[in-house]
Amino acid sequence: MVTPIDPTGNQLVPSSISRPLGSAITFNGANRFQATPSQVFGNMNPTIIPATPDFVGQLEPGAHTYTVQSASEQMCWYKLEESQPGDSIDLNIYLVGLQGVNAANAAQNANLQATLNHVNELYQAAGISLGKIRYFDASPAIAQNFAIVRNADALGDLVASTTKPGDTLDDVLSMNVFFVRGFADGGTIGVSYGLPGPAGLHGTDGSGAVFTAEYMGGQTTDGLGVPVDGNLFTAQVLAHEVGHYLGLFHTSEQNGFNFDPLGDTPQCGRIAPNCPDIDNLMFPFASATGNTITPNQAFVLGVNPLTKVGVAP
Repeated sequence: MVTPIDPTGNQLVPSSISRPLGSAITFNGANRFQATPSQVFGNMNPTIIPATPDFVGQLEPGAHTYTVQSASEQMCWYKLEESQPGDSIDLNIYLVGLQGVNAANAAQNANLQATLNHVNELYQAAGISLGKIRYFDASPAIAQNFAIVRNADALGDLVASTTKPGDTLDDVLSMNVFFVRGFADGGTIGVSYGLPGPAGLHGTDGSGAVFTAEYMGGQTTDGLGVPVDGNLFTAQVLAHEVGHYLGLFHTSEQNGFNFDPLGDTPQCGRIAPNCPDIDNLMFPFASATGNTITPNQAFVLGVNPLTKVGVAP
């Protein structure tokens, strides 16, 4: 992963990556989906090479030149490199004003642990396990402002409250997730910053994903109106949004015209209960049966630097 960052906050647009053997990766052709982070963040564009199994041939040893367009005269960047796909992901769980759940008792909370166990089961389909889990209480000011999210546009301020969980590379290569009481609009259940997000970067408005905890411990209906256990539903939302942060797109978008860049995921031109991708984790509506992860999706999850090689504790 290479992440160019405009330190002044100006809009950054990725142009191309010149490769050692002379060819270039451009962002206006088959790789155009890899410019999506710059549309989300504005001033940075986390870029993974290779992004999909079809692009494995784009990986070459040697010096590369990443060209971006920006009004700024300076540019920052950082690179994360690994030799093999990962199989474990660490989570930093921020608890934002939840009733009865805090960092001290989270590891013993039955509903939260059932939710995380479901997430672990969902990701097993991709050969990935949850690794180290850390719990943090949001500050009183953050909890007051965001326990109920009334303005989704301000969620960047929430994820920007993250701090490094430690000083080692292993520590910082962890995913920040926020559990809030709910969203005031009544429709939002989760928001992820990044397709993919900036791995290992904490304290920015792109450093995490936010989920509602309102369904844990109860029953609800999924996005298609099917009754579902609240812990399982919360787990599916969490796994779905973390999937976005690691680089997965919706299999089919609600407009019926846009689809993910992976060749082994079904597509649906009009979102309906009979869509062939309805059982996929990345279907745009959380469904009671949405637990399928295809081999290409598993590839995307595994090559992100946030999934590390190791045995989950």
